[in-house]
Amino acid sequence: MADTDDILKRLGAVEATVSDVRARVEGVQATLQSTLPHLATKADLGKLETAMERSLSRLETATEKSLGKLETAMAKAQGANEATIRRLVMWYVGTQFAVVTIIVTLVVTLVKYLP
Repeated sequence: MADTDDILKRLGAVEATVSDVRARVEGVQATLQSTLPHLATKADLGKLETAMERSLSRLETATEKSLGKLETAMAKAQGANEATIRRLVMWYVGTQFAVVTIIVTLVVTLVKYLP
């Protein structure tokens, strides 16, 4: 009889464990049933990858065009800046010649008319 009681105890423990496992499996099953319809398939991911590659390609093309336009604009601006600097330097040199000419003329005039 002691063996039977021991077996019944063990059987009760196994039944409790199986019941607990059953509840957990049902929870996992419910989660899967509610989640699986929303998961992407390999085909879905392939389509997404293709779309992303196309978008990236368009972005690269647009960026290259924009950089080309920017380089052209910067080259024009640099040319304009160089021309402006050239004109300013020429004006400055011309002005300095005029100032020196005026000073020399004043000095010669002063030397000529002062005793």
